[in-house]
Amino acid sequence: MPDSQDSFIIGITGHRKLPYEQLPALTEKIRAFYKATAQRHTTKSITVLSPLAEGADTLCAKLALDAGLRLVAPLPMPVAEYRSDFTLSAAVEFDRLLSLASEVFVVSPNEPVVPSCEFTVPPNEPVVPSSYEFAIPPNEPVVPPCKPSPTQTIMDMSTGTGANQKNRVYTKTTRGTEAGKGAVGRSVGGDRGFCYRQAGIYVARHCDMLLAVWDGVKKNTQDGAGTWETIKLAQEEGTPLHHVIVPL
Repeated sequence: MPDSQDSFIIGITGHRKLPYEQLPALTEKIRAFYKATAQRHTTKSITVLSPLAEGADTLCAKLALDAGLRLVAPLPMPVAEYRSDFTLSAAVEFDRLLSLASEVFVVSPNEPVVPSCEFTVPPNEPVVPSSYEFAIPPNEPVVPPCKPSPTQTIMDMSTGTGANQKNRVYTKTTRGTEAGKGAVGRSVGGDRGFCYRQAGIYVARHCDMLLAVWDGVKKNTQDGAGTWETIKLAQEEGTPLHHVIVPL
């Protein structure tokens, strides 16, 4: 992550399922927001912080790169594990965005880790180039984990607590090498929601403004990993919100 004095950081949260017919309008609103933000912060570089989940995360990340902004991807879990949550076409786009991101890392939990949720971090996956797709066809199969690559490096990040959350500490882990073997990750299987919540916490605590592609419904989820929960976390940090409304 860049120094906050030199960069303005936009965090992303939003729905995974976006209405197909609303995508052109949502796209223009997001583009306009990026343009206006860059014009307001001419002395700073703009960084977009997106966990790259399907839907709003992916759309905002793609449009950020189109606008020449820097993309940083704080992932909820290692790539091979995370990728199994994507449909086939979405997984291809996920790989493409990973290859274009300036930084990719798995977030460290900000909340207590359940011991049964620990697992060994698998090697990272190869990147597959692809053109961007606005919509994901229905009923697509979930893509299986792909073969590991020994070359790509990602970041595993630990953070402080309370008011010092923006003082970032880095621990570099190279997948597929001796340095990466035996590294411990967090929360899979029935506890995937815990991982997604930690990514939301990270985004909320490390951005200067939160861009929410959201229908406006203040609904709590069972695992606390929904869009509204991330918005509440950002509000607790005093972070400004820019709301792109998703029509119901």
